[in-house]
Amino acid sequence: MRTDTVDKLICLIMLCGSLPAIHAEEPQWGSIKGRVVFDGEVPEKPQATPKLQELLKDAAICAPEPVPDETFVVDPKSKGIANVFVYLRKKPETVHPDLIESSNEPVIFDMKSCRFLPHVLTVQAGQPVRLLNSDFLPHVVMTLPFANDSVSLLVDHRDHAGKAISFKSGERFPFKVACTIHPWMQSWWLVTDHPYVAITNAKGEFQIDRLPVGQHELVAWHERTGYVMIGCKSRRSLQVTVLPGQTTQLAPHSVPKEKLFGESSKP
Repeated sequence: MRTDTVDKLICLIMLCGSLPAIHAEEPQWGSIKGRVVFDGEVPEKPQATPKLQELLKDAAICAPEPVPDETFVVDPKSKGIANVFVYLRKKPETVHPDLIESSNEPVIFDMKSCRFLPHVLTVQAGQPVRLLNSDFLPHVVMTLPFANDSVSLLVDHRDHAGKAISFKSGERFPFKVACTIHPWMQSWWLVTDHPYVAITNAKGEFQIDRLPVGQHELVAWHERTGYVMIGCKSRRSLQVTVLPGQTTQLAPHSVPKEKLFGESSKP
């Protein structure tokens, strides 16, 4: 082979080797935040079980004081409504890698003073929920999902090791969890097939981070009313836009008194 041809080949190889690698565009992420507030005068907080000791022989041990009504928790100053589920209706095509790993961590669900703690809970499909019992009495935890099989488990008194359960698939909306021994004990769980879900805090605030950039359909749900109409009267969802590296601030959504204390619109 001629020397000049060899030199050209060596030069071509060197040039090719120096070319930058071509990578697919990496996904970008953003956040959304907002508030759910009560529209009207905040009512006095009622007691769900004021006569509990008259009804149950173990009330002095299980619930020496009336159990608070947790179906409606509102902050008197900000009028923010707590315990509202806010989540993406559908799983996005891309999920942040850090959130994929967190789906393996167990969610703790305790029973203390004959109350379920927490009152509302989110968990991903396949992620374990560990049932603990801090009471001196046994409880039977019964789940009432729609897409998954129902579970009924006896959790003995002072069981701090607990029992683990999980669900195979996501649910469209939250479902009730109850104790068959103490009927006033209730909780609401939401099982999703993605990590993009939040629960409003004491001031009605929520934030969902590390969302993929683009358009998403956001849903809000409360145990007293079912879907909280956050788009318009004809829709049960809100279209939101997530921008790269930014937090999309949503306008506060007001829930009227008649929606929470009138006829239920639960599915």
